[in-house]
Amino acid sequence: MKTPLPISNGFYVSDALPISAQRCVNFKPNIPQADAVTADNLFNTEGLIEIADLSNGNDFCRGAHVADGKPYLVIGNIIYRIDRAITDGVESYSGVNLGTIAGEDRVYMADNGSQLCICAPPDDLNAGASYIVTLSDGTLTTITDPNFDGPASSVVYSDGFFIFSKANGKSFFNSSINDGLSYDALDFSQAEADPDDIRVLGVNKSQLYVFGSETIQIFRNIGRSPAPYQGIPGGVIDLGIFAPQTIKRYAGGLAFVGGAVDESPAVWMVSGGQKNKLSTTAIDNELSKLTDNEVSNLFSWVYGESGSFFMGITTPTTTYVYDLTTSRWHERQSVFGDSLTRYRSSHFVTAYGKLIAGDLQGGKVGILSEDEYLEYGVLVRRLVTSKPFDSMGNAVFLASLEVVTENGVGLANDITVQTGEVNNVAQTATGGADPQITLSWSDDGGRSFKGGLSRSMGKIGEYSKRQIWNRLGRFSRSRVIMLEVSSPTKATIIKVEADISG
Repeated sequence: MKTPLPISNGFYVSDALPISAQRCVNFKPNIPQADAVTADNLFNTEGLIEIADLSNGNDFCRGAHVADGKPYLVIGNIIYRIDRAITDGVESYSGVNLGTIAGEDRVYMADNGSQLCICAPPDDLNAGASYIVTLSDGTLTTITDPNFDGPASSVVYSDGFFIFSKANGKSFFNSSINDGLSYDALDFSQAEADPDDIRVLGVNKSQLYVFGSETIQIFRNIGRSPAPYQGIPGGVIDLGIFAPQTIKRYAGGLAFVGGAVDESPAVWMVSGGQKNKLSTTAIDNELSKLTDNEVSNLFSWVYGESGSFFMGITTPTTTYVYDLTTSRWHERQSVFGDSLTRYRSSHFVTAYGKLIAGDLQGGKVGILSEDEYLEYGVLVRRLVTSKPFDSMGNAVFLASLEVVTENGVGLANDITVQTGEVNNVAQTATGGADPQITLSWSDDGGRSFKGGLSRSMGKIGEYSKRQIWNRLGRFSRSRVIMLEVSSPTKATIIKVEADISG
């Protein structure tokens, strides 16, 4: 009798691996919203197509924003506007250098419809500076008004104003209405609900959220001049933000990594004065292993695609991704050198009807595409591990295991793709005409795996191909299976079934 094995739970790794060693890397758990063959399955994550290379040395994308329909990216010390041209129906993209942005850390960006503001907080190379790009002509101007109360640590836009948090302080201030170059010395307010310092600002539904290290205070525009913002009575949330660059508008609220006093970091969302925890205990456990400095430097991105709404939290070694539609987490990782590390996309913005991506590994600008299975020509390694399965602690014989995939997805011909880099020399492999899925297993709770047995997912048109492994032996208590796909093709795992007996 065949028994279904759950493989779509996403990421849930326990400190005690025999309890759970479930990983889901570069696969997205999917839950069909109508009756289907299975209640859940796995789709491959999207690939990245290069549209411009704006590298200058090993610079990375520090910020991205769309204003007046065009994407603006800060790559290294340069702010670029990405322009599109269509010639004979063929799209091409180019980066227009608008000027120099100080510093080396990530920046904050906001626009008022006619001006784009870039805030570069203080860092090791920058005492703190803020800039305005005039959208009509692309002119970049450093904000030098003597009433600008900088240096600023972040900027947002609301109700005609650019609003800045003051670095290492308890106050925030705003520009003149519809003018990011003009300031009044009296246009400032203070977050007085708690003595903690302001770390970053957020705007949701025309309300200003002032994020401190221990609390969040909510303000609204009451129309007075100067200092138009006033705290909402009772508008205090007992959460602080630990990673300022993780704050993102998401699912009708503001999501971020933070916690209450003396709590370890978690992923939260606030809206309308209410808080909701998005992270599982497994995600919380991984975040708690980071140092304070590593937590402070976490960052996030969000995007929506094909009915799913993703938020990614990038750590030094991996990226944890939450899908609002399924309420499940998975990981994304990219090849760097000859190993896997955190996902290489740093930002996503929507422009020209496409998802434009900034890059962590250099100055590439890309498009996220469901029809692409490589990342800038580099092979994507995908894997999923199951929860431990057993038979009430009894010894089990695994007669056979079948993985049902979407078959016949092979390419017309093999192609050569980059798999990594060793000593600055690209490593390549040839394949794709006959994509393979590889099975390994662990009988020690996911600590080590053996096997590495591959089966074809079908050459082009081989829709009836089956992936079956027979006589997989006896295990004394429990077994974890791992499935891996490394092919420049589509990869969908529909279900896994095992023929087991005591």
